[in-house]
This record gives sequence, structure tokens and C-alpha cells, in this order.
Amino acid sequence: MKKIILILLLLIIGGGGGYLYYDWWRFENQPDKITQIENIYTWKDADGAIHYSNKPPENQENVTVSEGFKSTPLPIVYQIQEKASMLTDKIKDKAGKVRKEKQASKKKKDKKKKKKKRRRTKAQSITIYTSNRCKYCSMAKKYISKKGYKFTEKNVSTSFGAKSEFRRLGGKGVPLIIIDGNRINGFNRSELDMYLK
Repeated sequence: MKKIILILLLLIIGGGGGYLYYDWWRFENQPDKITQIENIYTWKDADGAIHYSNKPPENQENVTVSEGFKSTPLPIVYQIQEKASMLTDKIKDKAGKVRKEKQASKKKKDKKKKKKKRRRTKAQSITIYTSNRCKYCSMAKKYISKKGYKFTEKNVSTSFGAKSEFRRLGGKGVPLIIIDGNRINGFNRSELDMYLK
């Protein structure tokens, strides 16, 4: 099986190479295929439209004559080179855009890290709004105590003043933790670590 695949590949490559060589030879050795335009005629019609032609116009004034050119169909080798260079340019443009996007996202991440670092100062005041029978409230209190911080506990089940403060803050569930004016809903270790050293 491997031998058959190898033979097929050699035939394909050899055949393609032969065609490319023939195309190159035709381009180099057949000057009769070259298109040649000796003069280009330019003029304006009565409506003001500009016309171009390789033949002189009939009954037209103010005709400008300029030198023509030679053209020939490009061989496949050149066509492939042109397409390859166009693709390379597109890939470079895309890579540049991706690089810029990565740099922009990295800058955003760096800004977020700086904000987190700024937050990591010694907390001055910690208030926890709790209720009776709330296991997450007791977990939050233990975690903050373990970190070495003192806090003020306000139980919304037993204190009318604590309940009105809780409602004023828009609290919907306990524990509600306020650290130096920053609000944390529920018990979340990673969020608490952002504010507590």
C-alpha cells in the first residue's frame, strides 16, 4: 500500500513539474503570444465622458495619443508566486491583528491585577449581616476570625435596626459582608481574600 501511494505521489509531482516547465518554456520562447498595443487614444465625447481605445476614433476632436505597451499572459509559476505573496500578506495582517488583540487583553488583565493589588490593604471596618440558622454566616465569621480580623455582626433575625439597614443596602440573602464599603453577597473565600490580607 505504501509503495502505491509513493508511486502516485511521484507521478503527481513529476507531472506537475513537467507542466510548470512547459509553461515556463512557452512564456520564454513564444514571442508571438505577446500582445502589443502601439498607441492609446483618449478623447471626450459631447456628454463629457472620457473614452480610451487602441484604434483612432472617427470624427473626434482633441484626441490625445500616448505610447502603448506590451503584455503577455503570466506563466503559472508567476501566478502561483503572486497568490503566495498575497496569502503571506493576509497571514501577516491577521497575525498582526491577533498580536494587537493579545496585547490589549494583556493590558486589561494587568489593569485588573493592579486594581486587585490596590484593594489589598488592611481592612478598617468589617460588618457582617447574619441571621439565626445560617451555616454560611457562621462559616464567614470563622473564616474572617481565622484571618485575624475583628468584625461587627448585625443579626437581621433579632434586631429591627439591623433588618432596616439590610433592606436599605438592598440585601436579599445572608451573609452580606461589607468591608470598607465594598459589598460581598454570600460567603465567597476568593472574594474575601481580595479584601483581607
